[in-house]
Amino acid sequence: MFPLSFYKVQATGNDFIVLDGRDLNGAQLSANQIQFLCDRHFGIGSDGLIILSSGQGGSYRFVYYNADGSRGAMCGNGGRAGVLMAQRFGYGPKRGGIRFLADDGWHLAEILSGNEVRITLNITAVPVPIDSASLGLEIDVRHIYWVNTGVPHLVLILAQAPADKNLLELGPRLRYHPRFAPQGCNINFLWQNNSRWSLRTYERGVEAETLSCGTGIAACGLALGQLGSKLPAGIGFSALGGNLGFKKEKDLYWLNGAVAIVCKGEVEIPI
Repeated sequence: MFPLSFYKVQATGNDFIVLDGRDLNGAQLSANQIQFLCDRHFGIGSDGLIILSSGQGGSYRFVYYNADGSRGAMCGNGGRAGVLMAQRFGYGPKRGGIRFLADDGWHLAEILSGNEVRITLNITAVPVPIDSASLGLEIDVRHIYWVNTGVPHLVLILAQAPADKNLLELGPRLRYHPRFAPQGCNINFLWQNNSRWSLRTYERGVEAETLSCGTGIAACGLALGQLGSKLPAGIGFSALGGNLGFKKEKDLYWLNGAVAIVCKGEVEIPI
């Protein structure tokens, strides 16, 4: 066992363990150790784990791991949580011009008023329409799109909110569907609720529903853009963990929402 300091941070209900890379003293966490830390019964409990370290030119490095120990190229809400903690750890500038490097490339970030944080997402893919019949779906789906927003996502645009049993059954089935093998994809259930869009997301790597998913919000925004929604003006979304916004400014896609530190502490990690 060895002790390790940590912070727990939530970004619209998506919760993360955040570590300062300097505290690891060059050590690499194994997949088993990450699984232990993210376990909600035997460890701290979280949807994922983030390691921050210093970068070049005032930037910082962002490394993300899923709760199952696998490394993720990027996480939208994790990226926003990382911005807040990078300031706490002394990485990057205190005000404007925040930049960080993730496995999928460079990102810009801003800390807005209150507890709002926004980051850019590296998006080049165009949503691909999917025939619902090819997936063998029994629910009322108006449109389906596959889109990669740094992470692969399937967006199901529904006529109404999905029943819990549908989400719990369809989430894992579509996540492992042969059409999306071998990497699989996250599954987003999207429907309109008055002036906002609501969604629920089943995340690969977590292998469960999460309270929000930043890259899922982006995937939904891009899918709605295919249907004529005015993406440059921004689209508001309601997830189980709170409200998020997604918009395009010039050639940049921005994701914004609330971030909060939950607690800090020290944990004994098995060797």
